[in-house]
Amino acid sequence: MRVLSLSFLVLACGPAPAPKAENPGVEVPRAEPEATASTLEATPPVPRVVERGSCSQPCNGSASDALTAALRERAGQARKCYEQELKRNPETRGRLLVTLTVAEDGAPCETKITSSTMNVSSEFETCLVRHLDTRYPAPTGGCIQVVLPLAFVPAPASAPAGP
Repeated sequence: MRVLSLSFLVLACGPAPAPKAENPGVEVPRAEPEATASTLEATPPVPRVVERGSCSQPCNGSASDALTAALRERAGQARKCYEQELKRNPETRGRLLVTLTVAEDGAPCETKITSSTMNVSSEFETCLVRHLDTRYPAPTGGCIQVVLPLAFVPAPASAPAGP
C-alpha cells in the first residue's frame, strides 16, 4: 500500500496569546513529511472517524498534481476549525495526523484523526474531520491513502507600530 504524506503548518489569524515567561521563544516544530504516529509522541488515537465509500481493494494509487494541490488547500483552510478552538482555549497548539482514504474517483472512503498531541474539544475534532472529508480530484491508478501531518500554532502577534 502506498501512503502519501504531506506536511502542513496551520496558523490561526488574529491575536496570539501572550507567550509564557517560562518558555520564551519556544516554538512548536513543524511536522516533517516523514513523521509517523510514533514520532509524534502522541496520545492514543482520537475516535473521530467518518467511513463510507468503497475502498475495499488495496490502495496502490498515487497522488495526481491536482489531488496534492487540493489536499494542501483543504489543509490550509482547516485553520477555521482551529480559530474556533482558540476562542474556547487560547493556549491550544500542537500536532496531529489525519489519515484520508480517497477512492479512485476522488470520493472519500475514510477520514480519521490517527494521532494527536493536542488537547482539544470534540467540536474541533469533528470540524476538522468534516472539513477534510470531501470529494477530491481522482488519484492516479486507484485509491490512495494519505497521511496529513498538521501543526497548529497561533499566529504571531503583530509588532506594535513604531513612534
